[in-house]
Formats: sequence, C-alpha cells, structure tokens
Amino acid sequence: MLRPLSEGELNEWEEAYAAVEAYLQALRLRNRLLVAELVRSILWRASSRRVDEPEKPARLPDQWQGVFLTPAPWPPEFVEAMKKSYLAAGPRFAALTMIPQALELNAFGSGAAQWWETMDRRPALRLMSAGVLVALTVIAVWFFLF
Repeated sequence: MLRPLSEGELNEWEEAYAAVEAYLQALRLRNRLLVAELVRSILWRASSRRVDEPEKPARLPDQWQGVFLTPAPWPPEFVEAMKKSYLAAGPRFAALTMIPQALELNAFGSGAAQWWETMDRRPALRLMSAGVLVALTVIAVWFFLF
C-alpha cells in the first residue's frame, strides 16, 4: 500500500522526475508519450529500491551528477558503476527473414517507371526531354521575374 508523501519527499520526487526527463531529452528522445512512460518506469524502480535503501536519494547519486552528461573521458569508477547498472532495451528481437517482393506501383508510378526505361533506351529522346525541361524552367523564371 502506498503511503502519502511529505512535502520534502514530494519535492524530491518532482526533482527526480525533471532530472530523468531532462536526461532522456538529452538522449534526443522526442516522443513525449515514450519519455513519460520511461520516466515512470525508472522512477517506479527507484521507489521500489528506496523501500530497501531509504537513505539513498531518489535521483542519481550526488557523486556522479557532475560527470553524468559530460563528454569522455570519465572517471574509471563512474564507468564501472554504469557498467554494473544498465537499463536493458527490450523487447528481445527475433531474427526475421524477408523475402524480396516485386514493387506494386500505382498508375503514376507505373507511368514514371515506363518513362524512365524509355529514357534509358533512347538517349536522343532523353536529351530532347532535358532540353524542353530546361527551356520551360527558363521561361517560367523569366515570366515570374519580368
């Protein structure tokens, strides 16, 4: 059963929430729903650990707060502590085999594919099409600018 939190505990958990959320945003997680779910699960684990270890703070221990988001090189003790306590990304992915399938193009895609094949087989037609496209672009630019 959950007990009501005191004002100090509530402030501490709010600070922990903000710190974990800022850390996840520093990792460039932009999906708000995912960030909220991750923060909730991290804080839930921290609160269950807090039952066994009430003297430990809800946030990252003060010892590593100064180096947690800084670039390498990190102190060896910090690296060792991070290696011992990691978050496993889940779920475990199964190896899948994908069989190549033919592309199904709509009418526009089929027409574009046929036009592209025609341009590959007839270089003169490709050159004329490119010339017409350049001429139309020049005319459009001239029309809009003058």
